[in-house]
Amino acid sequence: MNVNFPRRQVLGIGAAVASVATFASKTALATPVDPTHTVQWDEAAGEEVMMLLHRMHHAWNDGDLAFIKNSVAEEGFVGTFELTGDENAAVLNSRQELLAFVEKLIDDQKASGARQEASPNRTHQVRATSTFAICTEECDLVERQADGSRHVLPHRGTSALAKTPDGWKFVHWHVSQGGPAKIFDAKGKQIA
Repeated sequence: MNVNFPRRQVLGIGAAVASVATFASKTALATPVDPTHTVQWDEAAGEEVMMLLHRMHHAWNDGDLAFIKNSVAEEGFVGTFELTGDENAAVLNSRQELLAFVEKLIDDQKASGARQEASPNRTHQVRATSTFAICTEECDLVERQADGSRHVLPHRGTSALAKTPDGWKFVHWHVSQGGPAKIFDAKGKQIA
């Protein structure tokens, strides 16, 4: 059986093979990477960031707006994605927008008599250098109503933090719904 390729296809195949061969030879001959230019993970820094994550959970639970504000970087902040009280996505493009959003969320909860609890009952992961960290977490946000009912919303979060002269500060976080919400009545029976 004879297979005939048009001239253009033969030229195209030849060019592709030559490109791959050139790339492979350059990759094989690449100089070793200078170890001072690679990421140096720092376990102690990771532990510091983990402590801040846990303290931030307590601040959310206590409505400690001062701690939350102090934990967000003044400089270098990158836009944030957060969930509203009715589980819609909110895009917050500045530190000021984020802090106004958090303040309103806390005020709305206090006015409704609800109490929010961030329950870090799943997983946290932190990778940190001495000056920068990235974290993921999965936990439940539990909103306890004055009548004893509760609304449980699984969430996932990703955070980026920078080490500043005043300690670790959040420069970004992203929160999204991590599963279906559940609603329980005052007796603990799931109703939705």
